[in-house]
Amino acid sequence: MSEPSRSQIKTRLKSLVRILLLAAVAGAIAFFVLGYVVLHRSLPPRDGTVTVDGLGHPVKITFDAMGMPNIWAEDEFDGYFAVGYLHASDRLFQMELTRRLAQGRLSELVGDIALNHDISQRRMQHERRAEAAIHLLNEADRRRLQAYVDGINSYISTARAMPFEFYIMQIKVEPWTIRDVVALLIFQTWYADALLNRDDFFVELTRKFGRRRARTLLFDYPYWAPTTIDPIPLLGDNGSAPTTHEASILSWLPDLNPIRKIREGVDRSLFQYASGAMRLSEASNAWVLSGHKTHSGKAMLASDPHLDVSRLPQFWYCLGMHTRKDSINVFGITAPGMPMFAMGHNARAAWAFTAAGVDLTEYYEEKINPEDSTQYLAPEGWRPFETAVDTVRIAGVDTLVPVTTRFTRHGPVVIADDSLNRCYSLRWAGIDFDPAAMVAHSFALAHVRDFSAFRNIVTNLGALNANWMYADQYGTIGYQLGTPIPIRPEGAENLPQPGWVDSMEWQGYQPLNMTPNYANPGRGWLTNDNNKPERRSSYDLAGNYAADRILRATDLLRGVSEATPGDM
Repeated sequence: MSEPSRSQIKTRLKSLVRILLLAAVAGAIAFFVLGYVVLHRSLPPRDGTVTVDGLGHPVKITFDAMGMPNIWAEDEFDGYFAVGYLHASDRLFQMELTRRLAQGRLSELVGDIALNHDISQRRMQHERRAEAAIHLLNEADRRRLQAYVDGINSYISTARAMPFEFYIMQIKVEPWTIRDVVALLIFQTWYADALLNRDDFFVELTRKFGRRRARTLLFDYPYWAPTTIDPIPLLGDNGSAPTTHEASILSWLPDLNPIRKIREGVDRSLFQYASGAMRLSEASNAWVLSGHKTHSGKAMLASDPHLDVSRLPQFWYCLGMHTRKDSINVFGITAPGMPMFAMGHNARAAWAFTAAGVDLTEYYEEKINPEDSTQYLAPEGWRPFETAVDTVRIAGVDTLVPVTTRFTRHGPVVIADDSLNRCYSLRWAGIDFDPAAMVAHSFALAHVRDFSAFRNIVTNLGALNANWMYADQYGTIGYQLGTPIPIRPEGAENLPQPGWVDSMEWQGYQPLNMTPNYANPGRGWLTNDNNKPERRSSYDLAGNYAADRILRATDLLRGVSEATPGDM
């Protein structure tokens, strides 16, 4: 048989190339068709009738011109069922990530890049605290939470397809439980504190450079900066407060933090931007005007949470819920995975919050017994560490990673210097508060009708580190710091405390009447921009505060009159 000629070889190669190109085009078309089908089938219904199990009465859902849903239900249990259904239909993958974030289970999806974060969350025991709190819930709250998770699971069981991320990441869909929701609520309070907390920075300074040098970087709130309750700053050497521009030049001082520890593994893995998963925002503003400052003569409130607009989906989910039997008529923002209205308004009042920055954590240096590493030094002598053993599953790894957490009387050990026979344990105020009470008061926000009740609600949300603004239909405007305020010993500073000395322990928390609050100031306005709430209290309100934005807000609000919603 004669060998093929060069022209025959070229012809065959051209035919092979055509076949490969056609196969590639056909494969691409099939891929995009399959992708389109999956995406299209995963879209939630937006019209017509959907039949589901678990409702006591029919529920109507309408969407306004901006696509925001409103739920019209007979009672609140059907209403919260619908909230769960909507959250799952629009944000199921987001909910899956935040659930795993709180539980320390991200490594199951993305590998060991998230291992440090998972270990950190396991140490804080969010899920175990949630499990214990379930048994303390009152019957009404248990039913509300159960209705919400029933709504989530109803969508999961009836959806034509899951969001495409579940297929790409090969996630097995797990039903939601009340424990998941409560764990997220506890994690939320931890996260809100982490936004402005710098204690870990000062621990690192103390470890590397000693206490004397670390002390030189402790800063007080600037003398020239206004506070929420008293917006007139102290005067400088020239007899006047600095201008907004001058303040912006100086405002780097309180924010000096060259080694902030962001969990970069989770950030790189899940989100495009370096500030990603653990830090949605580093600022928030809120302000309120009384009626004699507005065109309508009615009080007005505005909130600016500063969430990253480049992130999709957004952290919040806007919706309204209206029930006939329970007289709920609320519209606001919720966080997918939790049914409560964090900010919003009902027929009588409006509310919003900013990150407060109050210092709610304390690091304690603990001495380890050099002859027995299972013991640490307490005032009465050597005491054994308590331990908890857990495991973390990592994607692509057959064996589980064991995680052993040691606990002192202050909290979990988070930093170990075993070669120096010392470690650092962390006390967080959130451990001292009942999650079941936090659930009850979170639901109560939707019903708030006067400032007195509002103060009681927002100061019973566990260790949520937040400044709260309020306005109502009667013209009342108000501010309340909702954060529990630890009573620290005199002379305490934001550096690690000796764990073996009883005199450096917290002495409980300030009572409600000693917390910063203000109603109906004569000037007709209030604002908080992550600044210090007040200077005039009988104790030092330790924390990490911003001092620049309140200068600008004060400049603007002083000149306001006849304000309209557009002005706000």
